[in-house]
Amino acid sequence: MPRVIIDRETCKYYADRAHLLDTITSTDERASFIFQTLLAFQKDGWKVAVSPKVCRSLEKMLQEADTDGLIVLLKCLSKNWDGAVTSKFCRHILQKTWKRCQSEPFCNEPLVQDFARTFLDHMKSNFDRYLNHLHAQHTLRHYLQLMAGVQVEKDPLTSLLDSITKAIKLIMFNTDTFDVENITLCTPFDQNYSETLNSLAQRFLMASDLHGLLMKFITII
Repeated sequence: MPRVIIDRETCKYYADRAHLLDTITSTDERASFIFQTLLAFQKDGWKVAVSPKVCRSLEKMLQEADTDGLIVLLKCLSKNWDGAVTSKFCRHILQKTWKRCQSEPFCNEPLVQDFARTFLDHMKSNFDRYLNHLHAQHTLRHYLQLMAGVQVEKDPLTSLLDSITKAIKLIMFNTDTFDVENITLCTPFDQNYSETLNSLAQRFLMASDLHGLLMKFITII
């Protein structure tokens, strides 16, 4: 994606909104303030979140976003799933929005489920391409968890590809590759996730394990 420059005024607007949120104590006023900010984001378009300043401000907002706010976020991001997934910073908004959507009552909202279906279809269709994309790789791990209804805390000592492999094996085979304390069960957004994972395993796990063996062989040589 060509480099996008976000003007200073736009960045300042979102930074100021994040700062003002700290001064609001009323729960209802905070909810309304956050919703209005997310509406502004929808109007500006997902590309403003390629700015790290805008991204940080929105991340702060979505921690308290209600169902309506999350739907506004998803509506905006769904205009270009690919752009959001491959963005260095906007992907953080996408990932954290879906993580919040996995919890109740958000996961039971029909519109959230509709957006989830289109997102999962998009990720499945682009899995191979995203696997080799510097920024998109990170969303693959969230995609698998969203599909199957689990949340696994990232291990800072585990590489990204190993983390994706472990997530697939955990969901498919219940392998003991993660601490139970770091796993949260949620409602799966793909009721046929086992079939989808079987398909992905044929394409990814075998290739991943083969790659690991080759690397070990090269190291020995």
